[in-house]
Amino acid sequence: MALLSAVANASGRPIDDLVKVWRQPSFSIANISSSGTANKTVIPRRVTADISIRIVPDQVRHHSGMMDKADRQDMNVISDSLKAFTTESFDSLNSPNTFGITITHQASWWLTSLDSPYFKALEESVQDVWGKEPLKIREGGTVPTIFWLEREFGAPCVHLPLGQASDAGHLPNERMRLLNLR
Repeated sequence: MALLSAVANASGRPIDDLVKVWRQPSFSIANISSSGTANKTVIPRRVTADISIRIVPDQVRHHSGMMDKADRQDMNVISDSLKAFTTESFDSLNSPNTFGITITHQASWWLTSLDSPYFKALEESVQDVWGKEPLKIREGGTVPTIFWLEREFGAPCVHLPLGQASDAGHLPNERMRLLNLR
């Protein structure tokens, strides 16, 4: 919370907002589409939704008991739980319709150690170049390869964001300042 307080003070964002964005799991509906015409009075034959779920370190699930800490990174456990819950919920409706769920992409959470010598070296480099101690944020959910790289190569990773809040990441007019890149 001390690290989040530093970010809140520097950015002017309420700490509760930062906790929601960086420390809590999320479930987002990214898109809903249907077959048929644009006439909303006609019930479509098919409806699909694209969802995104962010998991977080030490997330606990209570579907079929506690998740062991060793399994916390097992996306299959979380995916299977999602499939079971949604299927059971649909089945309880006794609908004549059909339901299916397809997982198209998944990646586990990742969190580096702030005591890592690699993180310390990166932190010192940022201080040397920018003359300020970097703020430590818990962002990077759109970089799912870091967990995979650590696991595959057995080497620790660090993550250095190169942007600013004004860069409008993943929004219209997204940009990156050349100064930050250099």
